[in-house]
Amino acid sequence: MKGIGALLVLGSAVWLGRALAKPLRRRVMLLEAWANCIGFLIPAIVWQQTPLPTALSDAARAYPILSKVLNSITQQLAERLIDVGTAFERALVEESALRPRDRQLLGDMAAKLGTSATSYQSDMLRTTEALVRQVAKEARGEDLKQARLVESLISLSGLALVILLL
Repeated sequence: MKGIGALLVLGSAVWLGRALAKPLRRRVMLLEAWANCIGFLIPAIVWQQTPLPTALSDAARAYPILSKVLNSITQQLAERLIDVGTAFERALVEESALRPRDRQLLGDMAAKLGTSATSYQSDMLRTTEALVRQVAKEARGEDLKQARLVESLISLSGLALVILLL
């Protein structure tokens, strides 16, 4: 009976560690997907002259991790109630894994989308893509290290609790 209890406590600790580390891992995946998505939007907007809602819908299909946010933006733009920057801000609030700095970076990009010449948009998108890639690289180093640390500490705490209880 003690063995089953020990396994349950240890399993719960491992599960809790993974659950607490998930947002840190998700942030890295989101930032990398946003960098790729911005790279996807550059030729769609600049060379193909695709309307922004269509380009965002295509990007949503290409990057499933961003589909909820991009579809929300597309829907808000289709209703024509708000501008692109506000639509991005509202949609990004729903994504809890992103930090305020990440949201600010993407919001600044969105504020200029569709409101300026395509050459300026191209330069702005390339600059934003480089910045997002830099933030993703930093996040990969920091956040994944923190995620492993959280998982290890909580799992070891569960193991320590099992040893104390036995």
